[in-house]
Amino acid sequence: MDILDRDMFDLHAGTPKNTSWTMGLMARLDNALGSDNIMDKPIFQTAAPAATSSAANSSRLLTDIEAGDFDSLFPPQSDKVSTIVQKTKIKPTQPTVSVIGNLALTPSNMTMPNYPPIARVAHVEGVVKATFMVSSEGVASDVRVVDGPPMLRLGVEKAVKEWRFDGGQTGRVVEVSFQFRLNCSVPSRP
Repeated sequence: MDILDRDMFDLHAGTPKNTSWTMGLMARLDNALGSDNIMDKPIFQTAAPAATSSAANSSRLLTDIEAGDFDSLFPPQSDKVSTIVQKTKIKPTQPTVSVIGNLALTPSNMTMPNYPPIARVAHVEGVVKATFMVSSEGVASDVRVVDGPPMLRLGVEKAVKEWRFDGGQTGRVVEVSFQFRLNCSVPSRP
């Protein structure tokens, strides 16, 4: 048997008090956002949203929340929503990928791996180790990722295959380690 939102949140005489309160809050948010249904909004965003006409409504909603217009919806003993929003205003940091240690050979063209969006959302960090041999054409061949989180391995393999080396370095086996870091700062609690 499927249970739909309307079955759980339908406003009728038997609707529990908390459900009525939740639906009232969602209706206010829908109205402030100018949207049809708040439940259709994505939970996680991995890319910057496209510019839409609702950007002005979202900005207005955020301004209203910061001004404390929604604080009265929550119990007095809880933290105010406006205070929580202000505490979360931390400048977003960009994840980094860097080579750890010294490379035995320095490539003339060194493409760094991209941080996969799914790994960023999943908060996957770590060190990925790879080995390869420099071919007679001066490219990385026989690339093998030997250690590291699975979500990060494919990006390392693709990037290393694009590396180019100057002549005279043919046939050498090279080991390289990449550090993937999200650079997230955790705010301290008072």
